Amino acid sequence: MDIIQRLSGTNDLSSREWKRVLAVQTQLRTFISNRGYQVIATPMLEQTELFLRKSGGELAAKMYTFIDPSGRRVSLRPEFTSSVVRAYIEGSLRGRLPLRWQYSGTVFRYESEHESTREHSQLGAEIIGADSPEADAEIIALAVQGLTSLGVGGHRLRIGHLAVMNGVFEALGLSERARVFVLSNLGRLAQGREGLDRVRQRATDLGLLNSRAPKKLTGLVNRLGTEDAQEMIEGFLAEAVTGPTGQRTPEEVMSRYLRKLQDQENPTQIERALEIGASLSSVTGAPGVTLGKLKRFLRKFKLSISILEPLEAVLDALTPYRLKGLPVTLDVGMARGLA
Repeated sequence: MDIIQRLSGTNDLSSREWKRVLAVQTQLRTFISNRGYQVIATPMLEQTELFLRKSGGELAAKMYTFIDPSGRRVSLRPEFTSSVVRAYIEGSLRGRLPLRWQYSGTVFRYESEHESTREHSQLGAEIIGADSPEADAEIIALAVQGLTSLGVGGHRLRIGHLAVMNGVFEALGLSERARVFVLSNLGRLAQGREGLDRVRQRATDLGLLNSRAPKKLTGLVNRLGTEDAQEMIEGFLAEAVTGPTGQRTPEEVMSRYLRKLQDQENPTQIERALEIGASLSSVTGAPGVTLGKLKRFLRKFKLSISILEPLEAVLDALTPYRLKGLPVTLDVGMARGLA
C-alpha cells in the first residue's frame, strides 16, 4: 500500500514549532489590540467571485478553487481583505466608522515552484471608513512597530503611492482602461528600454496603440460634452444614415458610433504615458532626494507638482511616529496588487 505524502508547499509543525508560531501571533495580536484594533474572524471558504472582483485574473491561477456539492464555485481564501470588506458591506460585521479590525489565520496561494510555500499564516489589520494620509501613516507605523515589538531588527520601509502615478496619467487624459494598463505594467517599465518595448508590444496586441479612428475626431469628441458630441455626430452622419440599417435605427447607429469614439484610446497619449511611466517608475531612493527628482521630472513633462501632495502628506503624517533610524525608500512605481 502506497504511503500518502504531505502536499508540496504545506508543513507539519512539531509542538515546539507550533508554540513559536503561537507566541509570535499572540505578541502581535496584543500589540495591535493595544492600538484599538478589534479581533474579527471571516470564513476560510468564500465564493470565488469575491476574490476575482478584487484581483481580476491576477489571483485566479493561484487560488484553490472547486465546485462544492451545491454547484457553487468556491475558493479557499488567498488573502483576508476581500472577506473583511464583504463582511462589512453585507452587514455581518458592523460598527461606528472608522473601524479598526485585525485578523489572523491560514491563507492558500498556489505557487508553481516545487519548493514554494502554498499554505501561509497571515496576520493583518484594516482601517475601514478613513480615507486620509493619517490613516495610511497609522497602518504603515503599525507594520513597522509590530516587527520591532517582536525584537526584529534590520527591516526597511518602502513606500509607494498609487495616487501619484494615477494623477500623472489622469493629467495626460488617459481613459480608466488605459490607466489601469499602464499602472499594472509599472514594474516592467522600470526595467529600462527592454521592459518598455515589451509593454509597448503588449499595448499594441490589446489594441491600445493601433487606433483606427481619426485622432483629431477622437480628441474632439472626448473634449466635448455628450450632448454636444451627439449633435456633432448627427451632423456628420445624418445624410449618410437615413433609413434602418439592419435591425438598428439611424439614431442607434449614431449613438453606437459615438460610444466607440468616446471609448477609443489615443495612441499618442498612451505612448507618452509609457515613456513617462518608465521614467518615473525608475526614480527611487531616500524621501528628500527622491521627491526632488520627481518634481524635476514633472516639470520636465509640464505636469503639476501638486500630483505629489498625497505622498508628501503621508510622509508628514508619519513624523509623529518617530521612526528615526529606519531606512525609508520612496518608490512611486510600486503598484503590486493594483487590481
